[in-house]
Amino acid sequence: MVTFVRELIAVPLRILIWLCSIIPIFDSLVLSKVLFKLTNNIDDAIGYLELCITNDSLEAARGIGDKLLCDTKNSRVAMVMSLAENNAGNFSKSKQWILKAKEENCLDQDFLLLPELTLSISEQNIDYKIVDDIISHNDLPMQFSTLAYWLKCEQLIFSEELEEANVIAIKVLDIQDYYTAHFIRWIYVAKKGNSSQASLLLKQAIASAKKRGLRDDIIMLLIVQGFVFLEDFSSACDYLREIDAANIEQVLTLAKRTPKMSSFLKTQDFIDCYKHMKGQK
Repeated sequence: MVTFVRELIAVPLRILIWLCSIIPIFDSLVLSKVLFKLTNNIDDAIGYLELCITNDSLEAARGIGDKLLCDTKNSRVAMVMSLAENNAGNFSKSKQWILKAKEENCLDQDFLLLPELTLSISEQNIDYKIVDDIISHNDLPMQFSTLAYWLKCEQLIFSEELEEANVIAIKVLDIQDYYTAHFIRWIYVAKKGNSSQASLLLKQAIASAKKRGLRDDIIMLLIVQGFVFLEDFSSACDYLREIDAANIEQVLTLAKRTPKMSSFLKTQDFIDCYKHMKGQK
């Protein structure tokens, strides 16, 4: 009965927090804290923590994250903090949040799979066991499975298991319009020799990526990776030249994480292209 009354009182507070996200009449961070104190609900705790990271600072969020993890004993708190630390480039701190949740035997430890996977990507050593673990779960949020399916498709593509990669891409597109699945479909169809359909799929992939707000240089990298797989090095170089010169080194660092791309970066085609981009003869 007490929980029911608290949730009833929380309804107008939730509406007010939502309104403040559009028109900042009151401090939404303070309201979120009040809401969590009222409901003691993990979803409200996560909402409060995410607002603190966005509206205040990561440094301030650390103290709040520590207290919330202690109070709730829920791994979702560690997940949010670990991902935030990762985004800030604080990889050791990102790892510490994961370890802390495990050491304290927190609830919902499946939620640690996403920060663990993200950390392995940041360290350029993708853990495909985690990818398979995420795919084997049916009860994790969409952001988990979307990233895992993409990495699985990428693994299959670069190990030339095209049929299985295509099946997964179609499965993803049945759930949502996601650019990575379009890129996989493009590579698959192009490899099969259907150039007109492949061209259409590439346009869909680019449009989907832009819709998601992906940076132009990352979109270009995805296209370059596709042409490298198709062994069309000339087209790969054409798209490389479209990347902003200021971002090229960062993009090439990302490119090195797959063996096929690493091999391409040693070819004469790439060396000549790179020299041209750098204004060298």
